[in-house]
Amino acid sequence: MACWKRLCEMKIVIASILLTLCASVSAADPVNDLLADKELMIVFQGKGSNLAYDGGVLRETLTRIPSLRNQRSIVAGNSSGSILAAYFSCCGFTESSIANCDYHLLNGDRSVVRKMQNSTLLAAKSFAGKKTEIDHVEMKAFVAFALGVENFKQLATLEDVACASRVVPKYPMIIVAGNREVLFDRGKGDLLAARNYKVFDPRDWTVSWHPEVHAFYKKHPDRFASEHPDLVLGNSPYIGKALTYFVNRPMYDLLKQIPAHERTGDLRLVETPRDLMVAIMASVCEPSYFDPYPEPEPNKLLYSTPGGETSNSRRRSYCGGAFSNMPAQDVRRSLPQLRVLGTGYATVPFAGREMIKAWYLTDIENLARYTGWWCDMEMQQSQEIRDNMVKSKNAPPQVEFDLGMQMARESFARAHDLPKYVAVPHFGDSIESAITPQFDQDVWEIGPDNKRRLKTMRGLGDLLITSPSPSTAPSEPEFRGVNQ
Repeated sequence: MACWKRLCEMKIVIASILLTLCASVSAADPVNDLLADKELMIVFQGKGSNLAYDGGVLRETLTRIPSLRNQRSIVAGNSSGSILAAYFSCCGFTESSIANCDYHLLNGDRSVVRKMQNSTLLAAKSFAGKKTEIDHVEMKAFVAFALGVENFKQLATLEDVACASRVVPKYPMIIVAGNREVLFDRGKGDLLAARNYKVFDPRDWTVSWHPEVHAFYKKHPDRFASEHPDLVLGNSPYIGKALTYFVNRPMYDLLKQIPAHERTGDLRLVETPRDLMVAIMASVCEPSYFDPYPEPEPNKLLYSTPGGETSNSRRRSYCGGAFSNMPAQDVRRSLPQLRVLGTGYATVPFAGREMIKAWYLTDIENLARYTGWWCDMEMQQSQEIRDNMVKSKNAPPQVEFDLGMQMARESFARAHDLPKYVAVPHFGDSIESAITPQFDQDVWEIGPDNKRRLKTMRGLGDLLITSPSPSTAPSEPEFRGVNQ
């Protein structure tokens, strides 16, 4: 009888172990099922109001890379590129969705943003201490496009647009935004005054107090509370991550497996149309464009805090996606087989670069070097195209679209375009829980330190068709809304 009882107990223990193993496998299966076949990550890199340019790049790219039309890609975006990332995460790359995209990029009203972008007026307002940012609602038409809402003119606010939408991300997506309360370091005085209280670490995109500043605030907590109401003073100088990644569930489950001290940003789950609207606004609200955008649902954030520390942010607001124009490091470390394609990084004029450095601690041109290392092909604009499009700010959408197609054709003719200046990252290998490469073995190499690291700047390899069918001009779509 005692033996029978012990046998039953052993069976219960074994069954419990098997159930636990099955549960863990089941929990991991959705991520593998949705991401294991992905071949390409396309990053729509922000270019201000020049969205039609990216439309032209995409139109040409679709004829060269079947992975897009086969839905074997991940879409990513920063700044204005977040609009396209959000849109294609909902509807994928199909004939109708692409035609709809062409239509809106060529016919969308961007006059208010264009007027705000006038460099002479911007400089005059800034140095006179006047506000340059425009109202968030000026993004209503493009948010409505991304969310598939056609009757947006009858809607008063962005929240109304989100409420009218029925779309959610069906395909893997990542949109990046800077964390304002973590990065903000502006001093009193002129436009370029900085406090220099904080230090940025490009190894893991961590922001910390200078040790002497942290020690001072520990002795004067009232002063800290007065000067930094959005932050908590921790026991160490650590403040937080410079970035937040807006991701849907598969990407959230993938990236949360990266050790917190190695992940380059916090994770923000995107599940609803409202979440998509917040992601777009968080990424487009760079200085001089829009005011920082507040996080309405902080419970959806997963903070990347090292050593088990709690978050040092009392609240979260976002200050645009210019701080990472190639958000690929954590994705490549988790999904090593991916090739990464960027639609082209638009350089920031020197005055704007210096202003962002003074206000938000970081030189975005230097940041581009850290993120650019992860790129396999980037369609960087030629000087001629920058002169025709970026500097003048007067090119009509169709001209920008054609320039995008031209630049893409030139890039593909060279087989691969790579960032010119890059910095090797501190964390260069895949993580332990990375999804095992299924089909692309051109993944790892041995670095100068004799350690294994992920290969990058490889071109697109077998993903690229060398003799594509001719690309066609954009046509009137059969429908103009994802909801219909």
